[in-house]
Amino acid sequence: MPDSRVWALLMACLTACVAGCGSQEPDPAPARAALRPFSDGDSAPPIGASASELHARALTLQSQGKASQAISAAEEALKSDPHALETLQLLSDLYGSQRRYAEMALMLEELIAAAEPSAENYRQLGTAYASTGRLAQAEVALKEAIKLDPQNVRGHNNLAAVYARTSNIGAAIAALETVVSLDAGYVTALANLGRAYAQAGAYDKAETTLEQLLSIEANHLGARQQLGAVLNDLGRHEEAAEHLRVALNAKQESAAGHFEMARAEQGLGQVQEARAHLQQATRIDPTFTDAHYRLGLLCQRQGDEACAQEALGHFEFWRNAATEHPALWRQVRYHKQALSSDSGMDRAHYALGQIYLQQGWLPAAAREMELSVQANPNFLDAWRGLGMTYVQQERTGEASGVFEEMVRKWPQDLGAWNNLCITYMNVSELDAALKVCQHALSMAPEKAALHFNLGNLYRQRGEADFALASYRRALRHDPDDRRMRQAVARMERVLKSQGQ
Repeated sequence: MPDSRVWALLMACLTACVAGCGSQEPDPAPARAALRPFSDGDSAPPIGASASELHARALTLQSQGKASQAISAAEEALKSDPHALETLQLLSDLYGSQRRYAEMALMLEELIAAAEPSAENYRQLGTAYASTGRLAQAEVALKEAIKLDPQNVRGHNNLAAVYARTSNIGAAIAALETVVSLDAGYVTALANLGRAYAQAGAYDKAETTLEQLLSIEANHLGARQQLGAVLNDLGRHEEAAEHLRVALNAKQESAAGHFEMARAEQGLGQVQEARAHLQQATRIDPTFTDAHYRLGLLCQRQGDEACAQEALGHFEFWRNAATEHPALWRQVRYHKQALSSDSGMDRAHYALGQIYLQQGWLPAAAREMELSVQANPNFLDAWRGLGMTYVQQERTGEASGVFEEMVRKWPQDLGAWNNLCITYMNVSELDAALKVCQHALSMAPEKAALHFNLGNLYRQRGEADFALASYRRALRHDPDDRRMRQAVARMERVLKSQGQ
């Protein structure tokens, strides 16, 4: 059993820092670029560098894929020349690439105020607003983009997405029809239009639109799955099953695909097959209320009361969650709708995982994080979220495996090394923990939290003198931290009682 104090410290960090730090300290760690020392190829800019030099450095770092450092350089350039339009644009692009949409919006607002506004800048601003939930402002910005450029296909498409999020399906359909009239081969718009027609009950139009999409891109799994749902609604279950079988053969981990296949199988009288697909749907997405409800009713009809009670219990839980957290559930529906077009969308799975993790719905969070890293094995934040979720579930061995994979893939990520150290401590693999913690300190010797963690590790190993030395180093780096002062005082008392 892990040391209760170590465990409590880790839990405090996890609840305060879901996306990231992994430190036992309560304050989230700074951005990774701030923690990570410059390598030989990453020398700091010279003191007194001009705005143009800093801007050029930011461009170089951006081209090297070093977005965090590029942002730092561009921010310094903007301090030197706050009205540099090219730097405002660069920072907007960099913030967008890191999904820092609030900061992206600020840059675009300044850019639009300082220069002759362009349709593309307004479109980007609308997208940034929408990504931060500012839907009314997003609508205004996107309409301005379309006013400046009525042929702006992406502007019309983004405006349709805003309408869909506000449940204005009629306006969404009108905007998407405009997109398709401007670009008949715009696959994303066709997929969204097919879904919108289905939501409005215009199944014939939905079928025609989705078939048009599949004639352009036969392997579009979201469209094939959506077409299966439309055909189910039309009672054409055999045709639905054909499309859904193709989609599921290509992508097994699709809760919506299994749910629609269950509907098709039930329509064809294949009850056991339908039950198996519903069980798959609820395994992949534990929050899928419709699947839980349908499974519960099916089990009741089969006389399986245990199955029915469990499924309907899950249905009640998630229905109540949606009722109690309507704003939250709108976000859930938004991300699930994205997944209905492409079940491999790593970002949507990750966003759902974060929502569930913040609410303490750990099994659902773990499932979404797992799906996110399956969809994109190089998605650092999803790996971190998965490890944190496993820790909260006390699946410490699996958490260690996640952090081991992270340090293999991203050896410069300090948080991964720190998290790995803590998980080793929690299963008393103290030699391995010591090696990992010392490596983390070699990366950031100035980080007080790492010295504090090392002190905890030495204390757990029974090496009080080394623990005290580590706590003192931590306190030197952060003299205002009350808990570090307490750790030093406590360890001094321990050593005094031992006559040292």
